[in-house]
Amino acid sequence: MGVNMVVMKIRIMMMSKMMMAAGYLVASGSIAFGNPAFVREQQAAEVLEHYCFDCHGDGSEKGGFDLEEFLEDGQGDG
Repeated sequence: MGVNMVVMKIRIMMMSKMMMAAGYLVASGSIAFGNPAFVREQQAAEVLEHYCFDCHGDGSEKGGFDLEEFLEDGQGDG
């Protein structure tokens, strides 16, 4: 067996291990993040709470718009 064959076998073994590791990372990432729709709802709720509810929630209707009415109608429940 020549040196080139040994090098090729080592490269194949390394590539297969890298592919297994990449597959593991992808699988574990999808489990950790769970339902993408839920993640989007959580992110949207954080943005609304941080930037909008001071003026458009808790009874405030700046500009005639109250986010609580929107959410109570069930339109914001995804």
